[in-house]
Amino acid sequence: MTVNIKYCGGCNPRYDRVQTAKKIMAMFPEFTFLINEKSCTDTAVILCGCSVACVAKDGKVSAKQAFAMKGPDDWESLCFFLEQLGEK
Repeated sequence: MTVNIKYCGGCNPRYDRVQTAKKIMAMFPEFTFLINEKSCTDTAVILCGCSVACVAKDGKVSAKQAFAMKGPDDWESLCFFLEQLGEK
């Protein structure tokens, strides 16, 4: 399965989104990861820099399903989301 990792614009980042993307890719090697892909993918992980999550709301992420991570507190939920995808 292909997962697009989409970054927000970074106007108000509250955590290291690049490091988070690296951690995701290392923990889920069974997926093919793309970074900021513009075409439609199966799944998108949107790394929002803050709780406003502008990029998750602007309709520019083209994916069949998506998870918006707004900060480190969303890590466990993100892992659960990806684990569920891996079981399909």
